[in-house]
Amino acid sequence: MCFPDWPDSVWQYLHGSDDRWEIALLRSWLEPGDVFVDAGANMGLYAHAVASHFGGDVRVLALEASPALVERLHESARLLGEREISAIPVAVGAEEGQVTFYLARAGATTVSQSMRVDATEAADYVEHLLPMRTLAALAGEHLAGRSIAAVKVDVEGAEPLALRGAPRHWFSSDGAAWVVEINPSALARMGFRPEDVFTHFPGGSFEQWILPKYPKIGQPPPRPRRLKTDERFDDAPFYNLIALPAGRAADARRTRVRRFFT
Repeated sequence: MCFPDWPDSVWQYLHGSDDRWEIALLRSWLEPGDVFVDAGANMGLYAHAVASHFGGDVRVLALEASPALVERLHESARLLGEREISAIPVAVGAEEGQVTFYLARAGATTVSQSMRVDATEAADYVEHLLPMRTLAALAGEHLAGRSIAAVKVDVEGAEPLALRGAPRHWFSSDGAAWVVEINPSALARMGFRPEDVFTHFPGGSFEQWILPKYPKIGQPPPRPRRLKTDERFDDAPFYNLIALPAGRAADARRTRVRRFFT
């Protein structure tokens, strides 16, 4: 779905997704009857990709701080007939309450909206007070009794807060698969480091992989690689952490997605 008055939407329509690998992985991992949680949904790229692929057989909970973007998500889902997408206007964090959030001015890119913005880009954003909820509370309200098979978190440096507020059983060896952005610069603005993200996924319970996004000049094309304990995170501006639960309940799913890592 392309909105001609939204520059980010037009760019996406003209150039295609930069997250093809991650979307293909999720489509292979998920199964009919599953639930997918998209925290930091923005224009709904992941939400729509999952919903369209499964034709209503996977429930999608899309969480996005910007009320304007949630309206666009609702409109897109209506026009595309995707009744299984639920979009909620909320910032995701470690506790319940309100949070200062910077939303883009009209005509500016929305992809970097967050709780903290770079000083060089501050003029493109307007400060708002928005509701903040935990993933645990939202899951209890909207997904009670449902199996959460996959979670994507892209909240511009606040990923550690979102992870702190998630249900503990999502991090078990039989829990969910995760796609979590690691952006060292955005994390630093929030007072965090990359390890504040990946320590939530212990090696005994998860396979941990990272995928560099837009590798720097002179670096090889992006390919997923095993996360190392001494990973420097210096060959790309940001990364996606892929954490696959290592328990026996996910054996068939891991076998199905193995081709993405070879």
